[in-house]
Amino acid sequence: MVDNDLVLSLANVRNDRDFTYLRFKVINHSAIDYNVDFTDFQLVENAQKKFLAKKKNEARRPLAPSGGGTNQVVSGRTTGYLTYAIPLYAATDRGYLEVTLRELNGARVLVLPVPSRVINRASTI
Repeated sequence: MVDNDLVLSLANVRNDRDFTYLRFKVINHSAIDYNVDFTDFQLVENAQKKFLAKKKNEARRPLAPSGGGTNQVVSGRTTGYLTYAIPLYAATDRGYLEVTLRELNGARVLVLPVPSRVINRASTI
């Protein structure tokens, strides 16, 4: 995901019996620090349209992170990593995890969809 001189990608995914651990790589090409104040995880199901003319029957459920530092900062013109733990869940093939990162005193928002097959096939710890 590339937006506003920021690049967000998923670096690592691991599962254990209770949690899914996510590590995101953030490349900050701007000179301004990116201070992540709010992180939102939502499980999105049935995201694909059945027919071209019909509306999506999309269901969203929030997942509260169980671990991960608050106000993680990626300095300007550097690369940083953000680590989070969310409760383990099962998703269908049509589902995905939507990760939203918001800035503390700014309007830069990054949204990254993580397909369920990536999390379902991740290595266990």
